[in-house]
Amino acid sequence: MKHLFAIFFLLPFHSAFASYFATHCTNAYQSISYESGQIKNELSFKYYDGEEKTAKVSLFQLDMIFSDKVILKEEKIHQCGFFQLTTVYAGKVTFTPKSDYPDTLDMLGNDKKISTEVICQYVINSRAPCPE
Repeated sequence: MKHLFAIFFLLPFHSAFASYFATHCTNAYQSISYESGQIKNELSFKYYDGEEKTAKVSLFQLDMIFSDKVILKEEKIHQCGFFQLTTVYAGKVTFTPKSDYPDTLDMLGNDKKISTEVICQYVINSRAPCPE
């Protein structure tokens, strides 16, 4: 019975491979960073309120505009059964609260906007067919 269990339930997973994608960006001072993808969707930034504090805000509560994008490096790996793309790029990003979340950036005072230049790394990988 144990052998039947192994055949029907464990063997199909020997080739299991989940696709993945993520972006991580930070500014030169590492005072502002954000991550988006399958695992995390969050903006983290430092601000001053008598002392230095760090705030973390869900990206779903913010509008984001990315401009002046310059690709610095792009690397593709395609092997039988596997594909990965890694892109490193830079640009300017601006975050403002979405209309449904107007108080999201209240700790910044009246401005309620974060704008900075960032460098980012985007990674995606997945299963891929074997070349014929």
